[in-house]
Amino acid sequence: MEIRHLKYMLAVAEEGHFNMAAKRLHVAQPALSHNIRQLEAEIGTQLFARTTRSVSLTEAGRVFYHEAYKALDQMESVMRSARMASSGEEGTVTIGFTATSIYGPLRGTIRRFHRRYPEVQIITRECSARSLLDQLHDGEMDVACSEDCIPNANFQMKQYPPTYVVVAIHKQHRLAQEKGPIKIKELADEPIIFPTQNTTRGVYENFSRALAKAGVRPRYEYSADNATSGIPLVAAGLGVCLVPEFTQLLHSEVIYRRIISPSIRQFPQLIWRKDRVPVTLTNFISFA
Repeated sequence: MEIRHLKYMLAVAEEGHFNMAAKRLHVAQPALSHNIRQLEAEIGTQLFARTTRSVSLTEAGRVFYHEAYKALDQMESVMRSARMASSGEEGTVTIGFTATSIYGPLRGTIRRFHRRYPEVQIITRECSARSLLDQLHDGEMDVACSEDCIPNANFQMKQYPPTYVVVAIHKQHRLAQEKGPIKIKELADEPIIFPTQNTTRGVYENFSRALAKAGVRPRYEYSADNATSGIPLVAAGLGVCLVPEFTQLLHSEVIYRRIISPSIRQFPQLIWRKDRVPVTLTNFISFA
């Protein structure tokens, strides 16, 4: 039994006439009749009661018609899914990100991708920069977004536009009363909530170099894994915190001031394995 046998049977049942069904199918009427006889012989029973003017379904034919209709519908669904998967219209994409980077341009990439490919399942994972690379290497995620630039011969990277680092200050802090950017040396002797070295080493070193260049020796009284955990400490009045500019929506108790002399920038980027680029990932990257 072949798919064409099911299509021919449905057409004859719906048209009630071999000649009309043949015209609908764009096949010769003798060929259609031959295929129906083949189908009936394979099943071992008649599907149609024939007269000189029309045909009608037998009891076996009515049961077969409903089952054939469901089978063809399922087959078309399977083929449609296969075609969509081959073009990246269906499938999954697993996206990893740090707690901070999701507030940046990655959000827009995910939004645009989901609008264009609504049938693709988006799986998200938040973790540290180090864990992102480990999971990418192990094939546990397709693409990651991080503020750390970590060259690796096995990874491909696409950089987003750079973002400035700002200082998060409690709204009652002395520096919050002024307007405009501040010089980093104004943070001298301030208790700074610094990122921990073990989770975001690139960010830690970037901040350390900028402070040293300005001659600032801050008091490291507190540490946080990322901006999303550092900013609540600022809101609690424990100190100030250097964070990416796009995190300014995190807390109403906090004021953000851009830094000059020197300014600090971060370079968020997408990272993925060179040897593992499914079609869904190719489509996602195109929206970055």
